[in-house]
Amino acid sequence: KMEDSIKNIEVIPLFEQVSTIISSHLLLEKYWKLHEKIFHFKPIYFRPYLARSDPALNSGLVPTVLAIKIGLSHYKEFEKKHNVKLYPIIGSASLPFRGCLTPNTVEQFCCEYRGIRTTLIQSAFRYDYEKKLVIKAIKKLEKTLPQGEAVSIPISEEKSLKKLISVFEKYYRSTVEQIAPLINNIAFYLPKRRERVLHIGLFGYSRGVGKVRLPRAIGFTGALYSLGIPPEFLGTGRGIKYAIKTNQIKLLEKYYLNIKGDLRRAGRFVQKNELIKLAKKLQVWKDILGDVLEIEKYLREKLDPKTS
Repeated sequence: KMEDSIKNIEVIPLFEQVSTIISSHLLLEKYWKLHEKIFHFKPIYFRPYLARSDPALNSGLVPTVLAIKIGLSHYKEFEKKHNVKLYPIIGSASLPFRGCLTPNTVEQFCCEYRGIRTTLIQSAFRYDYEKKLVIKAIKKLEKTLPQGEAVSIPISEEKSLKKLISVFEKYYRSTVEQIAPLINNIAFYLPKRRERVLHIGLFGYSRGVGKVRLPRAIGFTGALYSLGIPPEFLGTGRGIKYAIKTNQIKLLEKYYLNIKGDLRRAGRFVQKNELIKLAKKLQVWKDILGDVLEIEKYLREKLDPKTS
């Protein structure tokens, strides 16, 4: 019998949405109790897996980073409460929108995501850089990640961060819903990397008014970068303007450590001339141009290519 051969099952839970990441400790709590009930012993460790690209696709750059910080803070409390070890995993790619992990950004990445124990390495990490640099970076990751300890977030600050998340998310989602047709048109011409099950989420499939279908993260970011409008900026300028106006910018910078560096990195791919042309046609592009201008004001520098 199958039941006799399987004594217990070790599960790696995958959390793919901002709201789920924030409350993932409650799901771990439930699993903890069910595990003891079914298998008659408690797990000795957990490996929660926090997605990085899909939550950004659904909610935007800033909400994703802040949600992961809140999740890691909860995991730290969970460890103390249950006397169990957690070894969180994150799936990051090279672009700031998808995690900003390259051989050149290992130190910033390890500092930003303290508390993460394992990171997935995507193909660009290996094939866009010299092999020697890649090997050196992998060694640095293996040494540095286990030393990082998650930051504990006080309840009062967590409440404020959740409010910020909702504001940034609102601007991002309303923008993406309006430009989805253009994103899909351009993504159609990008080579398909692999066969995948359809992404299910806010923008995963059509279901009435206000819901749109989008490509997966590679097609989504590829389309927007091809336009010269990096997805890092969608709604972010308006969110930052709100944070400054409500005196919460220091709180944002406290928990999104590399926000300025990430925006500068993405800013090298902004094609403002094209955006200005589009802004004359539709309000949504005017809003996106406003995002870019607000971020320039925040960074106190112009966003444009630095090399050919």
